[in-house]
Amino acid sequence: MKNYQKLELNNREKQANEYDQWYIKTKWILFDKIEKLLFQKNTDNSKIILDLWSWTWRISEAIQHKNKNIIAIDYSPTSIELLQRKKIINTDWRVADITKPLPFQDHSFDTIVSCQVLQHFHLDDLENILQEINRILKPWWKLIFSVYNNDCIFYNGNFEEILWNGLYTKRFNKKLAKYLANKTWLYIDKMLYYWVNPILHKHNWKVNRFIELLLQHIPYINRKLGKYVFIILKK
Repeated sequence: MKNYQKLELNNREKQANEYDQWYIKTKWILFDKIEKLLFQKNTDNSKIILDLWSWTWRISEAIQHKNKNIIAIDYSPTSIELLQRKKIINTDWRVADITKPLPFQDHSFDTIVSCQVLQHFHLDDLENILQEINRILKPWWKLIFSVYNNDCIFYNGNFEEILWNGLYTKRFNKKLAKYLANKTWLYIDKMLYYWVNPILHKHNWKVNRFIELLLQHIPYINRKLGKYVFIILKK
């Protein structure tokens, strides 16, 4: 494991117990609902799903009722222990390092989901991860993931950054998504951008969602204001 990955692991171990509360406090309930709906909607037809680097709860919990079987993996033992305590239905848990060959047979999964994870890997490691994803993904099925959007005006075009806590992060755009897809024999099926209005987030989340859906149909505004990009790569 590389030094920057060890730092990420140590951070996850330290934050695991407070992660649920931290997420809602810093990103708000509305953002949580919007993000979960994206993953719910796009995994409806999946029968067996891998939640890649699952942390402690959010996406596995969101899709548990719509799928027959979910396997959640993370390389933080504390995160997996907390996830087990939640007793999410239809879900199994494993500690696994996604930068190494994954402990699954070829063509094991209909869908692989990953929420704000892949942005924390250097490009060479990211390519290796996507090649491994291709191996365990069934033909004609999909990888669904969310990451930071480099086209967002709030990021000032900074492609890579070391965050305040010392952790590495990168931001994605269409060019990078195409490069990774071509490099790993996948193709882009969908890209959309999302965010939460910082002024209205305390009000009715359905009203906020309606406003943002309207804005998301204006391509330039969509791409420039959305801090996050939701990408589906298909095999």
